Amino acid sequence: MITTRGAGFLAAAVALFFLARLTQVGWVYLLDSVLWGALLLSAVMPWLTTLFLAAQRSLPPPGVSGAKAWPSDGGQIDIQVTLRNRVFWPRFLLNLDYRCPPAQPQRVRLFVAKLNGSQRARLTPTIDLHQRVNHLLGPVFAESSAPFGRFRRRCELTPAEPLLVYPM
Repeated sequence: MITTRGAGFLAAAVALFFLARLTQVGWVYLLDSVLWGALLLSAVMPWLTTLFLAAQRSLPPPGVSGAKAWPSDGGQIDIQVTLRNRVFWPRFLLNLDYRCPPAQPQRVRLFVAKLNGSQRARLTPTIDLHQRVNHLLGPVFAESSAPFGRFRRRCELTPAEPLLVYPM
């Protein structure tokens, strides 16, 4: 999907193309070709970055320690997200996020700077539990707008999962 900056960049490239056609100046054509190349690269790279990614979110199993059940209201929980690159080329600048109602704020955002080819990355955010109820953790999404932020692609990697928080 094209971003607002990408739309402005596209409008500038089209306007520069018409200016180059009108004036027939070579360096304007050269500058316009650089803009079109950057647009094309920015349109292709997010698709290649989010293609063939797999993720798995693992919640710790519920348990009982002493007289109270776990995970409980007022405690903390570690939710592990394992991101797997299924192809040989590396991935750069990936944003992962999912909706997590027990967390404050309710969006958990994770950033992966580099994921080598055929490798895994384990990300473990710690969530403070503040409300006892059966929560529904949203699906994990991967988003990329690299390298220039002109286009963005967002894909769903895992489905939604329930998380039961017991009373204290």
